[in-house]
This record gives sequence, structure tokens and C-alpha cells, in this order.
Amino acid sequence: MVYTSILMVYTSILMVYTSTLMVYTSTLMVYTSILMVYTSILMVYTSILMVYTSILMVYTSHPHGVPLHPN
Repeated sequence: MVYTSILMVYTSILMVYTSTLMVYTSTLMVYTSILMVYTSILMVYTSILMVYTSILMVYTSHPHGVPLHPN
């Protein structure tokens, strides 16, 4: 009887450890997914900024603006 109670206590402790480990891994996965979303949004913003800067450089490189009819 004592052995079965000790075994039950060990199994309960093991279950608690596994549950806390699962919670930690799930929160870590959520944090990584949020971080991936933030990095993707940042990459989109940087690409848009690069496009704007390139267009601005094209406009500023020409002294009289971009010629509509380069004849």
C-alpha cells in the first residue's frame, strides 16, 4: 500500500512537470510566432521604405525631374 501511494505521488509530480513543460513550450511558440510576425511586418516596411527612397533618388538625380518623354 505504501509503495502504491509513493508511485502515485511520483506520477502526479511527473504529470505536473510535463504540464508545466508543455505550457512553457506553448508560450515559447506563441512568442516566436509573434516575433516572426513583427519581423515580417518590419521587412515589409523596410522594403516599402527602400522603394520610396529609390524613387526619390531617381527624382533627385534628374535636374528637371523625370522626363516623361525621353526623346
